[in-house]
Amino acid sequence: ACVNVAAAMALGKAERRSLNVEGARAHVLTDLYASLGAATAGAVVLATDFDRADAIASLLVAALMLRSGWLLLRDAGRVLLEGAPEGVDPQAVGNALAAQPCVVEVHDLHIWEVTSGFPALSAHVTVRSGCDTQSHRRQLAEMLYERFGIEHVTGLFVGRTAWRLEGYLEEQGQTVEEFDAEVERQVRESIVAGFVLDEIAVA
Repeated sequence: ACVNVAAAMALGKAERRSLNVEGARAHVLTDLYASLGAATAGAVVLATDFDRADAIASLLVAALMLRSGWLLLRDAGRVLLEGAPEGVDPQAVGNALAAQPCVVEVHDLHIWEVTSGFPALSAHVTVRSGCDTQSHRRQLAEMLYERFGIEHVTGLFVGRTAWRLEGYLEEQGQTVEEFDAEVERQVRESIVAGFVLDEIAVA
């Protein structure tokens, strides 16, 4: 029992985010509980002749072992299945990225744990034309670390937005429906006049 207490104290000072350390600590603690339970049950049997005390102590220790095993299995499953780390909401992360200046859209967002205590993020962030992509890459990485504790940002591809038809039409004071109608009218007139419309495109 004394050895288990010393080992538990030593492991308690180690990095608790590691599943290996947490598993070793849980193992030592269950051994300690089993020793204390056996000693307590023996004392009760000797003092009161209640022979079921040993079985009750065994069930309590088994329940503690099941709880520790379930917690370890849950955390290990989250890592193996590449689920979002505990305490990190992917929707909140996506909204925070999309709310940053110059950001147009965020897609292909994936947050997972490479191993316990090692959260990682991958996303495709598109920014407006004219924005400094490298500067925004650094700003987004700093924001993710400060707000969500995500230090390892991998594959954060920040690209400039391609020219968009909606933006051009907005500058011209024309709606998409009006543009479509104008294209159809020009096509009909070209066919009637016997002309072949080589290409209608906005470059």
